[in-house]
Amino acid sequence: METIELSVVPVTVRHVQITTFQLLTFVVAAIGLVLAVASLAWNVAQFLLTGGRAKVELIRGVLTQNGVITLPLNKRMERELARLAVEHGFTEQVIGVIVTNTGRAPVRVQRWGITCPGTATYWVGGESIGTDFPATIEGGAQQTWVAPMKPAAALAYAAAGISTDNPPVHGTVELGTGKSLLTKDSMTFST
Repeated sequence: METIELSVVPVTVRHVQITTFQLLTFVVAAIGLVLAVASLAWNVAQFLLTGGRAKVELIRGVLTQNGVITLPLNKRMERELARLAVEHGFTEQVIGVIVTNTGRAPVRVQRWGITCPGTATYWVGGESIGTDFPATIEGGAQQTWVAPMKPAAALAYAAAGISTDNPPVHGTVELGTGKSLLTKDSMTFST
């Protein structure tokens, strides 16, 4: 059996003395670093919140003698819309968009339409019910536009002829910056 000898190396530890002035300098530097990071975060937040930010929601409803009744898109609301139409004799169904400006600066909307992504877009013209275009939406405000459902259904039927499935219909708006926004929610028509 083999034995291994270990040798001990002496280590000298020096005690470092920190003066009060050095400690104070370190504390002031740490506070400065925290304030710099906070200032940078605040500037980034201000930059992100300064502009206008538009959100678009697709709606459907019925046209009445005195205005429009709109409902959000879901199965329960579709049943409610059908019940309203039967009870009150509303025959003209409408589709539309609600544009909400969640930013601070105004948002300019040039036009709105109905689209089947990847196939075609129908930009709603004179039959649109709502503010004239171009429209300016102030920060924290919203605007609603609706139009008869028939052109949207015709677009869906035409898009179904282009594609092999039943394409979803979305709402879209074109902003003054040239950017187009698409609704997250959609509806389909039986083809």
